[in-house]
Amino acid sequence: MARSIATMVSEIEIPLTRYRATRRMKLLGLVSHQPPKHRYKKAAQERLDTPMERFFRSLKTEWIPKIGYPSFNEEKQGVVDYILDCYNPFRPHTHNGGLAHDVAEKRYWKTQKPVAKMT
Repeated sequence: MARSIATMVSEIEIPLTRYRATRRMKLLGLVSHQPPKHRYKKAAQERLDTPMERFFRSLKTEWIPKIGYPSFNEEKQGVVDYILDCYNPFRPHTHNGGLAHDVAEKRYWKTQKPVAKMT
């Protein structure tokens, strides 16, 4: 509210800062009924990308054009080309600790606890 008041008063060529507008509001007993800003919660732990998340992030950021493809068929062909030609599942990657994607994927799923057991 103080920002709005300061802007309106400054527009009529009377310089007023937000700080001074806040002080004047307090002196006059004016109260803002705007909802308070929320505070962002910090994550308890750092999130690590799985190998598949890294695969799709590379696909989206490095391969797919920012303006998109002209048609669905061209998009489909572009993704297939990325998977078959540019993506090498056997090449070691520093993100995976020097392991190939396939090996890192298998190791990841071996170390993760299943959410639910299949019966």
